[in-house]
Amino acid sequence: MFCSSLRGREDWTEVPATLLAIEFPRWKGKKLLCGLHHYAYNKQELTLATCDLAIPFPSPKNSSKSSDLVRVILLSPTELANTSSVFARIQKFYHAYGGKNIAIMYLLNQHDPKENRSCGLMRLQTNQHKNGYNGSLTSPSFLSEYEIPVVPLFRVESLEVTLNEFRQQLRMPPLSPKIIVPEIALLPYCSIHPPIPEHARNLLSDICPNIAGLQALIRTHEGMQKLANILSDYPWLIQEIVGFWINEYITE
Repeated sequence: MFCSSLRGREDWTEVPATLLAIEFPRWKGKKLLCGLHHYAYNKQELTLATCDLAIPFPSPKNSSKSSDLVRVILLSPTELANTSSVFARIQKFYHAYGGKNIAIMYLLNQHDPKENRSCGLMRLQTNQHKNGYNGSLTSPSFLSEYEIPVVPLFRVESLEVTLNEFRQQLRMPPLSPKIIVPEIALLPYCSIHPPIPEHARNLLSDICPNIAGLQALIRTHEGMQKLANILSDYPWLIQEIVGFWINEYITE
């Protein structure tokens, strides 16, 4: 499936025609009437709330389903200029599917021959966003807080090739899952505005072996001083961590 909004997005207007011409996975379907406008549209072209593409790929052997879907959002350098909107979309996208079977496909700058195409991808990886709580820059990257694969797209015309290569990667057996320690895994969410940025999270884990250790730290003057020293680059974060424990927020 693909989202009908692509037809109205400047860098992606050619995508629907490209997808409908692809033989496999098959995007074509019988034509239907849409709403009160009475115009025909493809049944695989829908209004998708959180993603732009939904691509089928084989499910694991132990799954009851023969195939699954990986959801993809498409981004371009032009769209990346609207920082707040892009971050909000990535955040909504990630949480809608629990971070599973998702990806971002990023169109490298094809309009500016003077710019190295990899620079655009680096901007996506390093661009900053603003925290809605206090308006300050809080994270060095959109993606430092969310583990989302980024697939580079050199030009719209190469979309079919890129999709096929991506589907082949999805067919590869997964790596052995890393062992998750619950006490550490929940640490990023001990803030009134989670998740805690990755760098700050790593600093905290050096002095707090678990969540109980973090809670104990904020109960004493010495602990608060220690927290202030190690998070000196994140002064706003200290109050957000303290606020989390004072108000007894529930992490999910």
